[in-house]
Amino acid sequence: MWERINGVFYRDKRLAWGVSLLLLAIIAGCECATGVDSGFGVFYLLPVVLVAWHVGQKPGMLMSGLAAASWALAAWLPRQLAGLGPSKVPVAIWNAIAGLCIYTAFVLALTKLKAALVKERELLRVKGDLLSVVSHEFNNALTSMGMALLILRENDESPDQRHKVYPVLERVYSILKVAVRNFLNQGRMESGRFHLDVKRIELRHILQDILLLMRPLGEQKELDLLLELPKHPIPIVADPDALSLVMSNLIGNAIKYTHKKGRVTIRLALLDSAEEVEVSVEDTGIGISPQDQEAIFQGYFRTPEGRKAAKGFGFGLKIAREIVESHGSILKVQSSAGQGARFYFRLPACKDDCPYAESGICHRCRRRNPQALDTNLSNLVQ
Repeated sequence: MWERINGVFYRDKRLAWGVSLLLLAIIAGCECATGVDSGFGVFYLLPVVLVAWHVGQKPGMLMSGLAAASWALAAWLPRQLAGLGPSKVPVAIWNAIAGLCIYTAFVLALTKLKAALVKERELLRVKGDLLSVVSHEFNNALTSMGMALLILRENDESPDQRHKVYPVLERVYSILKVAVRNFLNQGRMESGRFHLDVKRIELRHILQDILLLMRPLGEQKELDLLLELPKHPIPIVADPDALSLVMSNLIGNAIKYTHKKGRVTIRLALLDSAEEVEVSVEDTGIGISPQDQEAIFQGYFRTPEGRKAAKGFGFGLKIAREIVESHGSILKVQSSAGQGARFYFRLPACKDDCPYAESGICHRCRRRNPQALDTNLSNLVQ
């Protein structure tokens, strides 16, 4: 029964206000009628709680003011009407000040408690949804692997049949690999056990390897997967495994949310300043509306269009942004609904003429990369 009443007040804010004002009038009327000076203050909390819980914090603050004023008025009005003089004025002022402080503090505490409960409820819902999606995705992957193994077993002597099965296994392998790495790294980040192992690398090799792994997924949707690289290699200082996970998430998302026969472009470019490289993944997919562009990086969030287009976990972009930020950069997005999306970030270039090129810590990224410590550079200078 309580849940039903609670639901009625949540659906109709005006009803909550009306009941609260009625309670306030009844409590103040009872105090005026009885002439009791103490004990009624706690009853004024009832309309305050009702409004704060069902309507919100600001309305609750307003009701606190009304309750404090009613308490003060109830202490002063009866004697005034009876012609007994202003002896109750100090009591009324005290009731107003004390009531306002108490009710306001109660509203603030109550709204914080409600926010915590809502957050906990949402977290439980998300965990339940996540478990359902994970079970579904892994079950699909295992089913595909089982069918592929059955085909291999029944057509062991047919090379043509085996070649048809290999892309299926590669596709399942890539999906499971990215999903498991996302789960592992999410746990490490939340526990503070995620650390970078930076070194001088060629990012083009990472992009080529990931695209080779993801190509069966693109071919299944008849997508054009394009890789645009500069003419000459551009070394950078970064954690190759961490950046590999970032690019796997970005490319995988682009393939997942791009319509059949669409296009996905992975681009590595040296900027005009020659001090930085820009890595971008651009697609012709469903796009992201401006109001959702920050929420997609918060974790466990998927746009309504994204949920319709494909299944997913909703925290790959959160992990990708945190890894990019740990390299001293930021993952950004340019998009609009229905117009595709472009995710990109920038990292310092480590040129061959860098005097610290062999150290593994390039001086150009020392300012931005938290792993490029001053002590490493000072030792090299000596």
